[in-house]
Amino acid sequence: MRVLIAEDRSIDRLVVQGAIEGLGHQCLVASTGIEAWELFQAQGADVIVSDWIMPGLDGPELCHRVRARKGEPYTYFILLTMLDDQQHTLAGMQAGADDYLTKPLEIDELEARLVAAARVTALHRQLSWREAEREQTLARREALLRVARRFAAAGDAEHLLTELLAEAVILLGGTAGLVSRWDEAHGALIPIRNTIPTGPDSARVDAGREASGRAVERRVPVILNDYPGEADGEQMPKAPGISAAVAAPLLYEGRPQVLGAIAVASHHLEKRFTAEDAEVLEHLSTIAAAALVGLDRARLAGALLAVQALEQIRPRQPGDNAAQGDVIRQPYRLPRQPTPLIGREREVDAARRQLLHADTHVLTLTGPPGTGKTRLAVAVAEGLLEAFEHGVFFVDLAPLSDPTQVIPAIAETLGIREAREQPLAEQVRQHLSDREVLLVLDNFEQVLAAAAQLGELAAACPKVKMLVTSREGLQVRLERQLEVAPLALPSSAWLPLKEVAQSPAVGLFVQRAQAADSRFTLTEGNARAVAEVCVCLDGLPLAIELAAAQGRVLPPEAMPARLARSLALLRGGARDQPERHQTLRAAIAWSYRLLAADEQQLFQQLAVFAGGFTLEAAAAVAESIDGRPVNILDDVGGLVTRSLLCRELEPGGEPRFRLLETLRAYALEQLVANGTPARTQRRHAVFFLALAERAAAESRGTRQLTWLDRLEREHDNLRAVLRWSVESGDTTTELRLAGSLAWFWHARGYSREGREWLEGALSRGAGAPAPLWAKVVDGAAELACARGEWASAQALFEQSLELRRAAGDTADIAATLASLALVRHRQNEPIPARALAQESLALARERGDRWSTANALHALGQMATDYGDYAAAQSFLEDCITTWHELSDQLCLASALESMARLCVARNQPQRALRLAGAAAALRGTLATPLPPAAQAALECGLQRARRLLDDAASVAAYAQGFAMPLEQMLRDMFTAEDSAPSGAPPPLMQAAALARKGGWLSQRERGVAALVARGLTNSQIARELHLSERTVEAHVRNILRKLSLVSRTQLAAWVVEQAGSQSRWSSA
Repeated sequence: MRVLIAEDRSIDRLVVQGAIEGLGHQCLVASTGIEAWELFQAQGADVIVSDWIMPGLDGPELCHRVRARKGEPYTYFILLTMLDDQQHTLAGMQAGADDYLTKPLEIDELEARLVAAARVTALHRQLSWREAEREQTLARREALLRVARRFAAAGDAEHLLTELLAEAVILLGGTAGLVSRWDEAHGALIPIRNTIPTGPDSARVDAGREASGRAVERRVPVILNDYPGEADGEQMPKAPGISAAVAAPLLYEGRPQVLGAIAVASHHLEKRFTAEDAEVLEHLSTIAAAALVGLDRARLAGALLAVQALEQIRPRQPGDNAAQGDVIRQPYRLPRQPTPLIGREREVDAARRQLLHADTHVLTLTGPPGTGKTRLAVAVAEGLLEAFEHGVFFVDLAPLSDPTQVIPAIAETLGIREAREQPLAEQVRQHLSDREVLLVLDNFEQVLAAAAQLGELAAACPKVKMLVTSREGLQVRLERQLEVAPLALPSSAWLPLKEVAQSPAVGLFVQRAQAADSRFTLTEGNARAVAEVCVCLDGLPLAIELAAAQGRVLPPEAMPARLARSLALLRGGARDQPERHQTLRAAIAWSYRLLAADEQQLFQQLAVFAGGFTLEAAAAVAESIDGRPVNILDDVGGLVTRSLLCRELEPGGEPRFRLLETLRAYALEQLVANGTPARTQRRHAVFFLALAERAAAESRGTRQLTWLDRLEREHDNLRAVLRWSVESGDTTTELRLAGSLAWFWHARGYSREGREWLEGALSRGAGAPAPLWAKVVDGAAELACARGEWASAQALFEQSLELRRAAGDTADIAATLASLALVRHRQNEPIPARALAQESLALARERGDRWSTANALHALGQMATDYGDYAAAQSFLEDCITTWHELSDQLCLASALESMARLCVARNQPQRALRLAGAAAALRGTLATPLPPAAQAALECGLQRARRLLDDAASVAAYAQGFAMPLEQMLRDMFTAEDSAPSGAPPPLMQAAALARKGGWLSQRERGVAALVARGLTNSQIARELHLSERTVEAHVRNILRKLSLVSRTQLAAWVVEQAGSQSRWSSA
């Protein structure tokens, strides 16, 4: 092996090098981390032995860089140090190290580590080879899918054969191909298509015929490779000029005779055809054989091959580049399934056929809980991805209980944001009116009152198909129903093992039992017991899975008696319940009773979560019976192991858990029966209220995106807390939570839902403390602004302002004043708007509140833009962009960039306007925060004007440049040069210099230094004033002069005075 040694101490380096070379390995030696990194990049290494502490680049950082190189052979990394403690060991392992050795070095220990390194690197090479092979296979299958789709739409059988042969040669990497028809009269193959050049040398034709003849004779594909000249192990003469050949017979279903053969050959000496090549050619031969029968048969064969190839490929999640302003959405949004579907082939085929029928618009999969309706619906949809041009979308209705939320859930999945101008249902109908889409609507039984709306949507959108899962039919005119029956059972428990194993129900039990205990197998000894369990559970998939999951504790022989007692007990319940529903309850109750008392209590308590939960949330809600601390990791893990909880991964890799809805309903019943729901729901509410308030407090900084995504994931839980607070009459929790979520609802486009919650809270929360009431009123006002309801927003902001002033709450008055100023401005009231903004700015500066100062400047900048004072507007917007960038408030920064884009449109700078709009769109895309409809309309109006000043290519390029440009570069380059000017403006170079003097990009510190220079202070005086070194002040002054294209302190003082005059007209009375 090649071993790279990184050690700064020469004695230690020589000792390690001598030991490794003594063991027979090649050494590369470096005395610093940087030198080791350069050596590794240039020559690579199988193993790196690195000291922990080295000059320039320490061991963990070197390891981190090595691990960051993707697609390279694996390198085993050993850290060598005297820091022998757990903290450093963990730090090294987190950096990606494989092993850890302490000084002084033991040679035997080093040798053992190198032996392990050889084993691990060899394993990684093997895995890399397998991954490359898998990717190659996937690429081959995707190519086969492409070819099959094309031939499914072929228009001519003759051309089809020619194109098919050409595709076969390309797919298999050959150089020639041959299609032959079997002539029954002469008992021979007659070539009808070939890509072999004609000439006196017929060796290529002979090789193709030889391979074809053998394939016809055996009725299976045949591979002929040159060394030593073999056909499935048999000797044959090597044809001159041909290295290898592969052929497949042309067989057509229902015809006993062979129709012909297709062959591909290669003259490259290194070419070897493989079994996978033969399999691909065999697939293509089905289309060729069908083409000899007729064009329609060839098309059908192509379609069937496309479906087969598609089922072998996991559906990709494409994210095509969207046009500017569009939301990027994935056309296939189906949940991934961790295990294969068992025993549902007939149902999948029936559902697909019905959905492709012209008369089917809504297909409802009905049946009791636990029959696997969701799993079946996903399998059906996966087979129809290519049948719907505009996509297949999965809408999970499980978290919903309000029928009015069905259409909003569909809209959210489709990426439709509500607009003020028309109802959301009308927007959805308009969006889908001419699209070929399949909607998979899961768990509809709890929102059946929305069935009429669904029927209206289906009637209005004839190209849309809906696949619905529900415990009962929707009873709408365009609906067809397909009952999902339990899995087929063995006809008798006394059947032989082979026949028992063929039952789908038994197959599912075996699959899940092996997942619980890898040692489990179906044997003559346990087959009868397994069959009895499946029969007792009526073949219900969920019940079988739950029973099989207990295999780690109970053998199958012990299950039937216990399960039978539970069934008998629960059959004594309500007779108006479906019998299979009672059976499912028996399975759940039986698994529930196998839990320990603390696990049962945790299972009940977790039912209060809607839409899932994290370990942190579970720990906050869970209480043990005797008051002892709950070991949440072990207890939740136990429920996952018993298949009572599903585990998923959040984007950051953190686990997230959820209860299946049937299990959650059962757990809620148990929680109510035990008389503890109020206490548990209170703890649930306390946790999510604290979460929302913490998010609101940190919503303007570096964790903004983190909190937006976290609140999105927990939205169903937050809604549940709001509903509980309404039902329980806890108006304080309702007001606090609604007020804390207002910013999230505004940012993520939930303005209608947010206003309903906020207005409901205000209608019920009279008498609340003034600051809390004002916070909720502010939130309602902001959401009114998002919808362009200016009069309503003004009344709310004025109410909030009055409350805050009466209570002496100065902390948030500045923000409310700025918002009210913009609302008055939108209603064409310039004088009060300007006065309010000036008051906001003065108050914010007095309090030293940088965010509120930037907010007031942003309001003034928008007003100045609309009133034509472009120099002042630019100055205001510069300042607020600088501050919000420094505060890492990306949401406000995006808004300010959009305002600057509007200013550039007004100043006749179309390219810069589009670049700024593109940068803002990129920020909003990262945050997933669409512009409110009113603001989007205003921005788009300005951008249309900018586009009209450029040709199409230039406008698209400018927007794309801004969208792709790193934010830091955008902020550096934003004011470097004008790209266009109003008529009569100075020449470009003079104009650029003028802009540099008016709006050079200065930091807050640089602006402070410039102001002191204007007051006549020397560098040493400025240094004392700002507590800086004189050298630092000198550097600031040089940078300021360079950025503003100035040459003297006198010019700089004049620039400061000019800027102050421009701002004073707006920022003072």
